[in-house]
Amino acid sequence: MIGDLTLFDQLVPGPARSFIIAALLAVSAGSARAHLMLYENVEVYLRDPATIRIEFSIHAPELPSAVADGVDPAGVDATWLAGLPDETIVRLTQEAETFLRKTFILRQGESDPLAGAEVRFDSLEGIRKPPVETKLPPGCLLAEVTLPNPGNAAPFSVGFAADAQKRLMLSVARPGAFPEVHDLAPGESVTIPLPEPPRPVAEEKPAATASAQTPVANSGPTLTVILIAITFAAVAWLAVRRRNAKESE
Repeated sequence: MIGDLTLFDQLVPGPARSFIIAALLAVSAGSARAHLMLYENVEVYLRDPATIRIEFSIHAPELPSAVADGVDPAGVDATWLAGLPDETIVRLTQEAETFLRKTFILRQGESDPLAGAEVRFDSLEGIRKPPVETKLPPGCLLAEVTLPNPGNAAPFSVGFAADAQKRLMLSVARPGAFPEVHDLAPGESVTIPLPEPPRPVAEEKPAATASAQTPVANSGPTLTVILIAITFAAVAWLAVRRRNAKESE
């Protein structure tokens, strides 16, 4: 790196960089390796309006312990991670988390939501044999961070450390839209508008009003019963009087 520019920045004009990397990705698996040597990859998923889900692809052969073991970052294939013992994979995930927290910068206004967030990796078996749907390049670890969506009360941004040795390919996925792709140099960041978070479920009103009306609702049948009882009593009284009148005759 010379000054604030990588060698790639100096040799390739800005508008051509995205085209070149897209062409590299389309050619072959070898080109995918070339992409990994030039770019870090982050994907922000906003399909669930309640959360911000962020996936970081970390090229494990470039982590300190792999470099110390003499691993060639450009030469690994899918069998490399598959053949590593548990303790080595655990060490790589720890180094990947350290690298992630140092290299990628999340901001929500003045706060750092990444500072207190949990970084999750797949199981050991999932790392050895990544699910097909992840589309992970060989030798990569997938780290995931999920944050609550606070809405746009304060701007949310994703940035790249100024001392990073690559560029950052940042993709933002929204429902019903093509991914938004941002090509960032070291030290740059991009503000990402967030969807409106779900409204809290309204609390149910207490049933006091309904219960207060209950005596009123019940007063109808009660009054009817009283009236019927009075009517029967009057009829019975009249019958007794008639009978007594006949007997006195």
